[in-house]
Amino acid sequence: MREGPRPASLELPFIRILGKEEANLRWPEVGLHLEMIGATYVGSSPSGTTSKAFTDALLKINGQPHPVPKFQTQAFIVAAAPKDSNVRLEITDTDRTQWIDLRTAETSTPIPGLYPERRDHASIRCNIASPDKAIDGSSAVLMTDAVLDPWVDTRGWAKSGRVWMTVELNLWYSRNGIAIALDTAASITLTGPEGPIPVTVPLSLGGPNQDDPHIGRAELTADVPAEIQTAQLTLQLKGTITVAGRAVPKWTPTCETVRDALAFNK
Repeated sequence: MREGPRPASLELPFIRILGKEEANLRWPEVGLHLEMIGATYVGSSPSGTTSKAFTDALLKINGQPHPVPKFQTQAFIVAAAPKDSNVRLEITDTDRTQWIDLRTAETSTPIPGLYPERRDHASIRCNIASPDKAIDGSSAVLMTDAVLDPWVDTRGWAKSGRVWMTVELNLWYSRNGIAIALDTAASITLTGPEGPIPVTVPLSLGGPNQDDPHIGRAELTADVPAEIQTAQLTLQLKGTITVAGRAVPKWTPTCETVRDALAFNK
């Protein structure tokens, strides 16, 4: 980076230039100068969809707001301001505002549940016995990955003192050519600090062909207290198992009985 002559009354409080071997910066006249370097602007993507951007971004110099061009995921902002002035970047998204002081790196109080990210995973295994040799001795594993977040696209911001717990459910089966339709409400118990969390999303896998996938995925989102520490997970495999298009009339699962917990206190 090369700098030209700098007016005595100006300084750059914050510079980040990434992905360029060299960047030339010309000092502006006395006053404000904003430049977006390497920004990803909001617009139509190659697929024709429009990306979501922050609704409002402001650079405030001594309390005076200066709008920042819309950006999508990353932007490098160069701001020239009078020496010793207060320079703050504010970003507002759906009525929630956070800010960072570009000189001191001081930040606003974090939105509860936003930082640091709190997530965990858990899994439970079931062995299956059956007179039908196609499934006898097979096994299924339910794997879960849960994250706490105050914002999800489908729900917006969680209420004060609450967060969204999004749980990804993955059901894996040990053999191909088998179809399983899980009765999730009867099979999966997820219990938080306020009691059972309904699990009603459909979860199935496989099919009659050997190349049919033997893993199924589903996702649920629940409203939970922001101070949640753990959620208990149990599994009793119930549903329908189909071999070559016919339902297996009798099969017995033996699942791990020790509860696995999603722990968010790390």
